Amino acid sequence: IVTIHDIASENGRDFIVMEHVAGKTLDRKIGRKGMKLGEVLKYAIKIADALTAAHAAGIVHRDLKPANIMVTDDGLVRVLDFGLAKLTQPLPTDGSGTQSSVSSVMPQTDAGRILGTAAYMSPEQAEGKPVDARSDIFSFGSMLYEMATGRRAFQGDSGLSTMSAILNREPAPMSDEIPREFEKFVAHCLRKDPARRFQHMGDVWIALEDLKEESDSGELWTGATPVPAAKRRWRVFVPIVAVLVLAAAAVVYYVWHEPEPKAPLKVVPITSYPGVQEHPSLSPDGRELAFSWNGEKQDNIDIYVQRVNVGMPQRLTSDPAPDMYPLWSPDGNQIAFVRGGYVYLIPPRGGTERKLCRASSPITWSPDGKFIGITYQDSEKEPSAIFFVSVETGEKQRITSPPPKFRGDRRPSLSPDGINLVFNRWPSVLGSDAYILPIANGSPKGEPWRLTNDSTFNYGFAWTPDSREIVFSSDRGGRRGLWRVPPSPGKEPERIPGTDDGQYPTISKVPPIRLAYQVTYTDTNIWHMEIPNSPNVANVPTKILADSMGPQFSPDGTRITYSSSSSRRSGIYENWLAGSDGSNPEQLTSFAGKRTAGAPTWSPDGRQIVFDSMAAGIIDIFVITVENRVVRQLTDDHGFNARPSWSRDGRWIYFGSNKSGNHQIWKVPAEGGNARQITKGGGFEAVEAPEGKVLYYTKTYEGTPGVWSVPVDGGEEIPVIGAARSGYWAVADKGIYFLDFSGMSDDSPKPLKLFSFETRKVTQIGTIKKIRLSGAACFSVSRDGRWASWHQLDRIESNIMLIDNFR
Repeated sequence: IVTIHDIASENGRDFIVMEHVAGKTLDRKIGRKGMKLGEVLKYAIKIADALTAAHAAGIVHRDLKPANIMVTDDGLVRVLDFGLAKLTQPLPTDGSGTQSSVSSVMPQTDAGRILGTAAYMSPEQAEGKPVDARSDIFSFGSMLYEMATGRRAFQGDSGLSTMSAILNREPAPMSDEIPREFEKFVAHCLRKDPARRFQHMGDVWIALEDLKEESDSGELWTGATPVPAAKRRWRVFVPIVAVLVLAAAAVVYYVWHEPEPKAPLKVVPITSYPGVQEHPSLSPDGRELAFSWNGEKQDNIDIYVQRVNVGMPQRLTSDPAPDMYPLWSPDGNQIAFVRGGYVYLIPPRGGTERKLCRASSPITWSPDGKFIGITYQDSEKEPSAIFFVSVETGEKQRITSPPPKFRGDRRPSLSPDGINLVFNRWPSVLGSDAYILPIANGSPKGEPWRLTNDSTFNYGFAWTPDSREIVFSSDRGGRRGLWRVPPSPGKEPERIPGTDDGQYPTISKVPPIRLAYQVTYTDTNIWHMEIPNSPNVANVPTKILADSMGPQFSPDGTRITYSSSSSRRSGIYENWLAGSDGSNPEQLTSFAGKRTAGAPTWSPDGRQIVFDSMAAGIIDIFVITVENRVVRQLTDDHGFNARPSWSRDGRWIYFGSNKSGNHQIWKVPAEGGNARQITKGGGFEAVEAPEGKVLYYTKTYEGTPGVWSVPVDGGEEIPVIGAARSGYWAVADKGIYFLDFSGMSDDSPKPLKLFSFETRKVTQIGTIKKIRLSGAACFSVSRDGRWASWHQLDRIESNIMLIDNFR
């Protein structure tokens, strides 16, 4: 720091006498393309050392810039011009003698007053807020950026526009010749939120020392090798010569050789942290990845950003609500994400969030970045639809209108050329198809047409940069994975090898093209427990079958039927039989790779089992005899027919179906024939009462509470139990057993309750210690009410995978 020898006054004027420094200010030493990295680090370390001393003395500079740094002829550095410096007082130490921060002694005097040079201000300084030492760290980062690149990190046509850039934008990427670790270090200094920057200049100084050591030893990676000056003049001729040589070589090669098969795509993990990393989004240049993660402690889902294959993830958000579906803007300057039913925007290096609009599910940007495509519902009675929302004004424009009785349109994705929108159209809770809608000038052009025709679960879309193909996730082949298809009628999707279990694909926009996607690992098991005989007793359940789901007791309670996967990773389910305690398992069905989709159920005499399956390409109802394994199909009407059960006399089979437009309860003769609709107000899964006159059922798949009753031939539909949820209730001889999740966390004990047929009242009969609320659940009770069996998701983890040079 420049030495001050004296302060004097003469004739009413103040004078500062300081040491004479012979040299140049730093701004005169920064060339048009910046300085060499070694020189940058040499000067930066000395500046950081000076600021560390100033901050330790309780002084914040507040006007740090290259013009206020002097470099002497022999390489010494002096920090000048503390004319705007702020005297502060140190906060209490952290116990080690290190000051945790500094705060202004008199923040009120400067609140709202903007002091400093616009291009190097911190965001809090630009807003006229009180500043501390972290403001100098931001200014220091701006200065380092300029030293390395030759251009300012934030620049506008006026001071006001420059401050706007500081508040709302991120600096352009540095040159590929600059080490990524250095660029990451500068970005850490330039975070908008002071709490997410380096907190002490001493830490900055140490980090710079480490970078210099790596640079001096040659360990610091650089993206390009400098070209000697003598060779640079030949660069203009190299492309021409290269094109001619390659063209000639191609002619010779294809005349004399057959083309070799393409090398298989190489899949590597980007993330392998504990917990769930999901919803990946590659930056347009493919160098960074945004994703959702529930953190090292698995306690909160936030948005993180990290360099691909370099360094650790940086936390971008910290709200207690889950932050999901991040998506980079086309220019890379913003990330949109969904929280609590709203779309938010945030700079990728952190900063002030901006709430844009209500929305749900994944979102999409327009190629020009002017609007975002969202899924939105005007009301609960209306199906969801796709809307475009102006990023500037928040104004919404409806883009799709689902046909009557459809559940809605979701997961929009705009092509990079902006002329096609792909989205999921859901006729049912159990599947959807991809549709294409032509777009012109941000508005619909004509009607959407159907791209896929298999009504399965799709998990996200991504376009190739040339807009010629769509990559999407689907379980259309039985096992979930990634598929590719041109946006043209009649084209059949092609599976991408090596992408089993892939979801939510994302593709970068510039070569080398990168494809990233999420892979989820689940552990679903069947548990078994004797039902307690006291409401205060919590019996300990036992896991009896791994990689299995959907258990149902036989009429005599000695056996169960269930669905099981051949392995946790296969995703292919068949129906099985076993003892009620999981003993002696044996496979019941063999559909050769077609996934069974629902829990099987015994006939009253125990000789047949009814189940739903995708064996015929869409979910239908099938019956199999237990003894000789003969299978027959009961439904074939292009509806989603699922969750079947038997009437008590064995003559009818009930099931949920959307064949009338929305999901209702239907019944079909067990020997085959025409199905009849039972409910009118919605229905998903149904079980007949022991006396055979009333049908109990739930209305939705998503777990919305409520069990209803209706006569077996239709009639008045009456609510019975408000707290019971789809999949977590069972009909036995005494009544309806159900788990009450009201106000319960995943890890808390769950009350087991009984709705008595005799008294028509609900009482708690016990507690289950270990059970978690999850989709596609199944809870079964033996007819005598002694035993309970269910499946639950015991573990879920997901990581993000990468394919480099995707083609």
